[in-house]
Amino acid sequence: MKYFILIFIGLITLVIITSCGLIHTTEGAPTKEQKELMEEYGGRYVFDKKLRDEIIQREKEKKEYRGKYLEEYIQVGNETHFVDFTYLNNKFPQILSNGCKYYLRGLSKQEYERID
Repeated sequence: MKYFILIFIGLITLVIITSCGLIHTTEGAPTKEQKELMEEYGGRYVFDKKLRDEIIQREKEKKEYRGKYLEEYIQVGNETHFVDFTYLNNKFPQILSNGCKYYLRGLSKQEYERID
């Protein structure tokens, strides 16, 4: 009889502990707004060396252009443009040659220093 009571108490405690764990997993369901953000900004990590090198090259060109012309007026054809970050984002969009957008969260400062 003692073993039956100990087993019964053990089963009850296991059920209580697992139910507490299930409560935490069901509350974390994403809302509609979070789903929209995940669809818009969710992406893939780049493991292709060719694409990674292209991203690094584009950002290097953007950095050189920014260091050279930022906060200055430049003459493009018959038009004069003031170079600020919006102009830079329009001139150097974060789009690869295959048409996919990229973001720089994946590349670290150590990678830039090592490649430079």
